[in-house]
Amino acid sequence: MGKLTKQLAAVSLRWPLRPEALTAFLIVLWACELFVVQESTLHEHHYYAWHQPFLHRGVRGILDVLTCIILVTMLPRLLLALVLSGGLIFSAVVLSFENYSGHPLSATMMTSTAGEGASVADAGVAMLPGLAWLLAFTLIIKLVVVWRLRTHHRRPRRERMLRSARLGLAYIAIIGVLNFYKPFTLLLGWESVGGIGSLYGYAPTWAAELILLDNEEILERALARGETQSDRLGRLDADFPIGKRLVFLQVESLDASAVTHEIEGRPVTPELRRLAKTSMQYVIRSEKRTGSCDADFTAIMGGLPSIDMPNYKIAGFPFAESFVKELRDGGVLTSAVHNVKGAFFNRRSAFERIGFDRLYFLEELKRTEKLPFEKWAILDHDMLNWAAADLAETEEKQFSLIITATSHVPFRYTPTKYREFYKGNNDLVPSYLDSIHYVDSAIGAFVDALPSGTIVVIYGDHGAYVGSDEYGYQNRKYDGVPLVPFLIYQAGGDLSALQHTHGQELANSGELTLLDMMTYIHGVTRRSAMGLLVPAPAP
Repeated sequence: MGKLTKQLAAVSLRWPLRPEALTAFLIVLWACELFVVQESTLHEHHYYAWHQPFLHRGVRGILDVLTCIILVTMLPRLLLALVLSGGLIFSAVVLSFENYSGHPLSATMMTSTAGEGASVADAGVAMLPGLAWLLAFTLIIKLVVVWRLRTHHRRPRRERMLRSARLGLAYIAIIGVLNFYKPFTLLLGWESVGGIGSLYGYAPTWAAELILLDNEEILERALARGETQSDRLGRLDADFPIGKRLVFLQVESLDASAVTHEIEGRPVTPELRRLAKTSMQYVIRSEKRTGSCDADFTAIMGGLPSIDMPNYKIAGFPFAESFVKELRDGGVLTSAVHNVKGAFFNRRSAFERIGFDRLYFLEELKRTEKLPFEKWAILDHDMLNWAAADLAETEEKQFSLIITATSHVPFRYTPTKYREFYKGNNDLVPSYLDSIHYVDSAIGAFVDALPSGTIVVIYGDHGAYVGSDEYGYQNRKYDGVPLVPFLIYQAGGDLSALQHTHGQELANSGELTLLDMMTYIHGVTRRSAMGLLVPAPAP
């Protein structure tokens, strides 16, 4: 890359172009890049007239050009070079976020989950599309142009500042007029960052978010979503018998497609296939808006998570009334087990407020339980082996929420010795298939070690968001959301006969959501004789 930069610099010295032409080239190139990044990540779903897509793109293009003119003509060369370099980082972040999550990055997400993003930066790099690497190359060209513009700022500073001020006022005037057409206050209602950003671009939309969505507004919106009820499964399927132990096993990036996928005739997840035969089994949507914590929030609270930022990070969010509280009130010992740090998504603080009796994060599992630590998490095999032994140690009624981590994007946390199919291939899909195969074996060993009668609810926190025709693997999706498996398994038993919806479209299409399933699970638990965690009457 350094050699290429020197070659471009040498060529630039021979450019016969005047500074004005080079400046215009820099502005156009930069504005085109901004527009392309916006087009790749900001999605409008509410056009009401044929001309609106053209209008939005035209206006946004004008705003992009104005932005670039102001910055290029006003900033000193060194500062301009730094801003251009920062622009590449901005593009990489929004492109990788959209590529992984399927929706544009918002200001509230960026500010509230910056720490999580930094801790899994390798995941962001792995999810970068090819466009980001093209932008890295064009950055070199832009920096060479900036270096070539020795006469760039010969005009007096006062003249440059006045020109930039006039352009800035024009920019603000356009934003002001547009706000009558599509007001930023729509962000407080049904409109998304993608919808507003499709007209204004990122900077004005993010600024509006930070102004309009303070913690009080975010809390109010989160409370309203948390009250949403959805129980499409209802009483279609019978209640299952709950004994002394109930386990929610939340599996990182578990695709429904992974359960059916085979490589040269070998199933990728043989253990989940085995468990499914005697389980109540479903294929559902578990959408990830603010992170994997969305899934455990729904599992614990029985409501929809916030779309603005993780509920666990919203100041003042009430966690007192939860499924965990009901269990504790019924005399159940409650535990949460996760093999990463408790600060990740602020789970430790939130789980303490929720009221779990026992918390085991990476810190406790490494220090107290002496489990080995690799990279950013304890391996799932080690954590699940310990969790199975812990569940078997006590005879009192227990509930445990267990969250895995090894199959987190970029799917390279699985030790090489455990890679069965694509050893040495670090492409996303091969890495994912080997990773989820390893996790599958850990799940099989965990379930087999549980005391008889234990109910294990196994589900993906969200899909893997990867696919490749080259490797013959694609996500199954419903309304654009990757689907995940949801199994209700009883150690030593067979619950399959209790599922009257088995094989029906409702159970297998993705029409059901994680909220539907958790509403069902919570309802079965409440309907059990004596209230909680005792055998339910025969259906």
